[in-house]
Amino acid sequence: MMSKMERLYRAGREEIPQEAEHIQTISRDLFDVIDIVNVQSARAGDPAILVDMLTIGGDLYDVLRDAVTSLNNCAAAVIATADDFRRTDEDAASDYDKMSDSLKGSQPLPVSAPPEIKDPEAEGATTVVGGDDGHVPPEEVEVESTPDPTKTPDEDKQDHEDAEAASDYDYQREQRSGR
Repeated sequence: MMSKMERLYRAGREEIPQEAEHIQTISRDLFDVIDIVNVQSARAGDPAILVDMLTIGGDLYDVLRDAVTSLNNCAAAVIATADDFRRTDEDAASDYDKMSDSLKGSQPLPVSAPPEIKDPEAEGATTVVGGDDGHVPPEEVEVESTPDPTKTPDEDKQDHEDAEAASDYDYQREQRSGR
């Protein structure tokens, strides 16, 4: 049976940091999804449904980031409390002496919080490209929101047909000249 001291140290040194790491993994996956949706939203002209999804995703991501920090603080507080009990209570000191050496180790390193995402619901997007293969350094790239169309569908269709005709004319001309 575990003593109260052992429970405190196990919680502060193992269980709480494991939960922080689990939440960090989830938040990093969410970070990637938000990045992808943000870029696609910008390319689609930031439609309301995608902006709403990014708002909810960004809020959830912020909660997960804060949870990682809170769990790190909680682990440190639990260990500090157990250390204080050990110093001020004879029974706690006796229980501590009987614990395994693995639980008597040093303070666990805090789990790093995932990076901040600034306003994913804002117009446009910022994403990182490169860095995956180690040869190209990562670089932040701005993706501007696609503007609303300024032409009617009929005007756009006519421009497209004119461009097709010009392209076909240029191709035929190159064929006749032997290029």
